[in-house]
Amino acid sequence: MAKKRIPSISDERLMKLRQRIKPVEKFDRSKKTPKAGLYYLEPVDLRRQTFSWNPEPTVPANNLEEIAQITTYHTYGYAGFFKPSEAEVLAQIPSRILRKTVAYRVGDDFNIADGQHHRVTTILYGHKQDKKE
Repeated sequence: MAKKRIPSISDERLMKLRQRIKPVEKFDRSKKTPKAGLYYLEPVDLRRQTFSWNPEPTVPANNLEEIAQITTYHTYGYAGFFKPSEAEVLAQIPSRILRKTVAYRVGDDFNIADGQHHRVTTILYGHKQDKKE
């Protein structure tokens, strides 16, 4: 029996996590964004749509810092069809850093994991902490 790579997540848990943890993407300065940087994205269907195809920026994602990089797995269609859903990402954030995580983005290093999944590096962000001296 194959190992289950993508944990299941209830609708209730998914909605609770999504209220606090949102996808972001890096944008260059353009018509869509007045300055380069990380932006939160327009909401999409959390299970049925990918947030990474033609993402629409909303507001700058200020005061975030990278807190971890994790490997996430996503449903495989074929080699060039990488389609991560928010539900897949949110279900795989490790409990040890879940409380600190407020945003994420997937890298561009996706590849085929086992013929049934894509694998990618997902970057997790938390709020910048003021450094006390």
